[in-house]
Amino acid sequence: MKNKKIIFGILVGVFVVIAFWFFGNQVGFSGASVQKDFLPEIGIDDTIQYERKPSEEYYVYESDAESADECTSYEYFDAERSVCAFECQDDAECAEIEKSIDAEISDWGQGDYAENPPSEKPNESEEKLFASYSVKKGEKVDFTTDDIQQARDIWQNISRISPDTLSDGFIETYGLFDDAKSDVLAYVDDNDMNGRWRIVVNTAGYEDSTLRERNLTIVHELGHIITLNNKQVKTISESKCAFYYTAEGCADTKSYLGGFVTSFWTKSMIQDSLDEKDNLYKPGTFITEYAATNPEEDLAESFAYYVIGGVRTGSSIEDKKVNYFAQFPEIVSMRDQMLSGVRGDIIRARQMR
Repeated sequence: MKNKKIIFGILVGVFVVIAFWFFGNQVGFSGASVQKDFLPEIGIDDTIQYERKPSEEYYVYESDAESADECTSYEYFDAERSVCAFECQDDAECAEIEKSIDAEISDWGQGDYAENPPSEKPNESEEKLFASYSVKKGEKVDFTTDDIQQARDIWQNISRISPDTLSDGFIETYGLFDDAKSDVLAYVDDNDMNGRWRIVVNTAGYEDSTLRERNLTIVHELGHIITLNNKQVKTISESKCAFYYTAEGCADTKSYLGGFVTSFWTKSMIQDSLDEKDNLYKPGTFITEYAATNPEEDLAESFAYYVIGGVRTGSSIEDKKVNYFAQFPEIVSMRDQMLSGVRGDIIRARQMR
């Protein structure tokens, strides 16, 4: 975990007296055990063993949240401060709880995550960015004092999840639009075909989305950049493309997308997707309904579920699509980095106030 801050619980003098009086009169304090009607349940035992000594250090891990629904079962919700949090007394205990939370996060890889497709780009006529920023090396964005805090927070989340090599190599612009009526949460594009991408987020959709939705969507969009950048597809005309042609160029069989198409898409399926037929989706074949849109979305959706949920043990086509990425060492490495970033949006260590 990054940025772990150690918080020293130092109880002295009158505070100790007050604390014992409070516990004795309000929560039935007995020895070192605090009953769960005082500390919210974190999903380990009916009674939380909380043996903090007067000068003992302990750790508090928190993440912003609007409701208890955003907390894992190992965290409690602090409504006054709007955070999900858990506490631990040493590295071993912290690691054990974090491991349990990671397991719960992996459950995000089950089922669809949005009623509407999160990455379908709006029509150009509908797109009205209220902010656009250049992304410099090291994922640096020059915000000004006039920029809203949300712009900074969203970029912090994106940069936390995106591997540095991906951001530095391919992302040149970060944009924002605000449309509460739009189904679009985020999208990416390389309109000028220069190999440098723009990532755009709908602030209204981001605000209304759950942690699961926003993180899966960001990973999905980064998946597009990973699989459709100019090192993966060639910017040639469709007439010269020998295999599979996308809006970004031609994918050959050695590319991530080309190999995926070879393994999971037939010519008739590709034609049906081009004709925008809605007969492709079948449970067990596509990870979500949106994945059946075309091979590019199928690849990005499968990638997002691979990053969040990891390798699957099943044998369905859907499972094989998710596991497709495990054969590439560089993708496995990126998954580790991205998952760490996703975790960072959920569990962030801060000083207890």
